[in-house]
Amino acid sequence: MSEENKLDKVNATLDRFAKLIEENAEQLRKDKAENREEVKRQREEAKRQREEDKRQRAEDLAKDKKRQAEWERQWAEDQAKWERQRAEDQAKWERQRAEDQAKWERQRAEDQ
Repeated sequence: MSEENKLDKVNATLDRFAKLIEENAEQLRKDKAENREEVKRQREEAKRQREEDKRQRAEDLAKDKKRQAEWERQWAEDQAKWERQRAEDQAKWERQRAEDQAKWERQRAEDQ
């Protein structure tokens, strides 16, 4: 094989290596761009998730406050009901006591 043929083979091999290097470099550029897009997408998704979590926490807090207010309203209503019932029972008891006292006094007066 002549020197020229050897050089042609070496040059052809070098050309194939250069082409492979170029293809590799292009694929690396594409991969890098895809990775950047994926990182950007993941960041946007994480941000969206944080915002959703924040919104959900605010909604849950509002629901908790509403439940607390309802519980307090119900408790106050029940407390007022119990107080009215206690006052009614007290008044009934006092009327009954007054009637019993009057009855006893009439009985005593009749016995004398």
